[in-house]
Amino acid sequence: EDFGVLVGYTKQERTNRSQLSSINILNSNFKYQERANGQATDGGAIGYAPQSMVQQVLEEKRDREGVQITSQWRLNDELEFGFNYFHFSLGQDAVKNQLEYPEWHNKDAFWTNVRVDEELDWVTGIDYAAGVSGAEGVFDIPRINGEFIREESTSDTFDFYADYEGDDFNAKFVIGHTEGEGGPTKKYRAAYYPKQASTFYGYDLSNQNLTTYMDPNMFTNLQAGVGGNADIGATDSSFITGTQEEDYAQLDVDYFLDIAIVETLRFGVKYRDGKIHRESRNTFYISPDFDIDAALANGGEITIDDDYSRHGGIPSITDVLADQPLNNLSGAINTNLFPAVNWNAYDRILEDNFVRYTRNEKDFVYEVGEEILSAYVQADYKYENFRGNFGLRYVDTTTTSIASDRIVYRLDRYRNEDTSSQIEEAIGRPKEIVVVEKEENETHLLPSFNFVWDVDDNWVVRAAAAKVMARPSYDDLGDFQTLTYTSSEYAKDKALDDDFDPIRRGSGGNSTLKSITSIQYDLSLEYYYGEGSGASIAFFEKNLENFVLPVTIDVMRSLEVREFTLTEPGSGNQTVSA
Repeated sequence: EDFGVLVGYTKQERTNRSQLSSINILNSNFKYQERANGQATDGGAIGYAPQSMVQQVLEEKRDREGVQITSQWRLNDELEFGFNYFHFSLGQDAVKNQLEYPEWHNKDAFWTNVRVDEELDWVTGIDYAAGVSGAEGVFDIPRINGEFIREESTSDTFDFYADYEGDDFNAKFVIGHTEGEGGPTKKYRAAYYPKQASTFYGYDLSNQNLTTYMDPNMFTNLQAGVGGNADIGATDSSFITGTQEEDYAQLDVDYFLDIAIVETLRFGVKYRDGKIHRESRNTFYISPDFDIDAALANGGEITIDDDYSRHGGIPSITDVLADQPLNNLSGAINTNLFPAVNWNAYDRILEDNFVRYTRNEKDFVYEVGEEILSAYVQADYKYENFRGNFGLRYVDTTTTSIASDRIVYRLDRYRNEDTSSQIEEAIGRPKEIVVVEKEENETHLLPSFNFVWDVDDNWVVRAAAAKVMARPSYDDLGDFQTLTYTSSEYAKDKALDDDFDPIRRGSGGNSTLKSITSIQYDLSLEYYYGEGSGASIAFFEKNLENFVLPVTIDVMRSLEVREFTLTEPGSGNQTVSA
């Protein structure tokens, strides 16, 4: 009767199908003129147009499992011990089908009609047809995109506690550990062009709804092997996996004073040591004849250049096209046809004919750790119809971060400015991986005061003042940084601009972010006019500091001057400093 155990298990299988249409990017740099029957309309309206639009169907299969084990031992009337264990797992398989409408065909060779709302300054629709200019044309739009994902995540938590309830005080001690890991086990994307399978398409944005239309024979043409060329450049893989763990311990004491107006003195201490690790990976499919061990010897690596997609291994669309266009579309997707690939069949072809290889990318890794020690004291008071509390919290946080920052040197692009002779990437655009470790420490004192005045049975006045804090997210702290140097020679080759100056650009997280702090005040008046009924009015002020926002700023970062040697036939060696 003084010992108990609870064991629980839950399992859930769920499928989910979501649909959306969206304008991903708006081209705000160029206006298109109204057109009809392939000709610009004299004096016609002009307006901005979307740069990319998407219609998407995402199908997910989720398998969840949970296990709980809880035990309690009541040693006597004052002392109780307990243990908790929780395990959760999530398998999340997903297939994404997508029709993408970029602006690639916004040119005379394809336009037939361009509709513009002059008042809104906005293109409301465009019709495209192959061969408008008289020359034979083929379509890359709508591009048939897809993504195949297999993902697994698990978490485990256990803790031990001791709970004491005495005459003069209550105390509770907890110590525990939690850890989790997860992310895709494989993830890749691929795409096909319609090409000769379609002779026209278009879109309409009237009434702020995206409606698309295309050649109704497109799907049967793809089935017959007409068109359906693979987009090699859009066939690749990149995904993020991670682990997270934390050790924690906490002691809380409630001491019953009943001295003057102070009824209870609460105090405690908490320790937490947490760490998160993130890394990027790729799923490559390699020919069975390829010697992976030899490629990895002496510091080598497997890259996208070794993948099936770069060696003629992409399945023909006739082998992977779905049996029929996607149907059962909601009002979120308005189209006369949604051709799609059977991505499960696509995956079976890869698994049956190639060797799956997962690469850990060396230049997309970061790790953040936080060690936190905090202590607090709080007094609860009451005097006649006044009550509340006041207290002080001390927080000390040490943050460590490790990131594999990437520095790219774009030195030169073409040999002797000959656009047909491009310099190898390893020579003309070398990159370095720099592992950067940082440590930051900050301390905060956080006072608080709460006051309640029970005016009568119906009216209550509340007031509060406090200083609070919130730590920045792990992603904001630890995201790896990139820095790109562009030489004037490279810029000249790429943009034909002789006056282009060398520039350095970069992006990434900020490991020196401070915690967000706020000094805030609240005042409210509450009126209770019946059982379960009331009305209130409140005023508050918050003074925030160190709010985290994505911004572009000029920063100084010291790097050693590097010298590179470029070899150009007929010109000898050239030394470039960066």
